[in-house]
Amino acid sequence: MSTQIMPVSDLRHKTREVINAVYGKADVIYITRHGRPAVVLVDYARYEQLLAQLEDHSDQASLEAAQTEPVRPYEDFLAERE
Repeated sequence: MSTQIMPVSDLRHKTREVINAVYGKADVIYITRHGRPAVVLVDYARYEQLLAQLEDHSDQASLEAAQTEPVRPYEDFLAERE
């Protein structure tokens, strides 16, 4: 995966080239504003892949957290609701 850093002014002047550099590749482009990171450009398929990985990690963390929760009989739970 290739990483590039570019100011937003370059993005304004080279939008088509920047999109072509990212599209269909693993390239990542960090866009800066006043020398500070502002946004990151990645290919849409890579973005979707990252979201799926994040969801998987979140699900795994929820499952691990649930394992440490106290267990009680279902009948007790129902009795509390009444």
